Amino acid sequence: SSDNPDMVVTVGLLSMQVQDFEGAENYLTQALKLNPKDPNAVRFSLGQISEERKQYDKANDWYKSITEGEQYFQAQIKIASLMARQNKLTDAREYLRNVKTDSAAQKVQIVMAQAGMLREAKAYKDSFDTLDAGLKEYPDNLDLLYDRAMAAEKVDRLEVLEEDLRKLIKLKPDHAHAYNALGYTLADRTNRYDEAHELIKKALEIAPEDPFIVD
Repeated sequence: SSDNPDMVVTVGLLSMQVQDFEGAENYLTQALKLNPKDPNAVRFSLGQISEERKQYDKANDWYKSITEGEQYFQAQIKIASLMARQNKLTDAREYLRNVKTDSAAQKVQIVMAQAGMLREAKAYKDSFDTLDAGLKEYPDNLDLLYDRAMAAEKVDRLEVLEEDLRKLIKLKPDHAHAYNALGYTLADRTNRYDEAHELIKKALEIAPEDPFIVD
């Protein structure tokens, strides 16, 4: 029934999935008034909806209204990325530096968020350096390795790209994107075509359905 908050949340999330953001916002706002099981998750979704509707101030207010729980950390990253999107890159980086983390996984996410903002701002060298520093602390982190490889391509450090992707493949032999990225870079930026072909073939074997790779 319409006064069961978790039912209303479900309808709101389904509306979100089909991109009916106005409907989703109505349902989720209504659900919040009915005391749902996880109000912070609802607030987080409302923040995402406001972002989709390009209402950045409103999105920011939703994220700031989350003061605890599982969504709190993700909301902090969102607040910073909204700053970056409004060309306040220095503020955004400062904000991220002050976010409390309680695990290595969260620390890695902060590094990736910082690097992502810098990449968006076309500050490729700073983005690379940020990932580089992160890898000194977490040398075997798969996400950091992949992101630094992508950043290395932007600053013409192909030897780093190759090293990172080969290490990634060693750590996770079924990482299709690593084979694919290495294959495409070798095909595009070197004359090592046979190797490139083998790598791309391998990526297709691992993930035949992946649209990024088929292309």
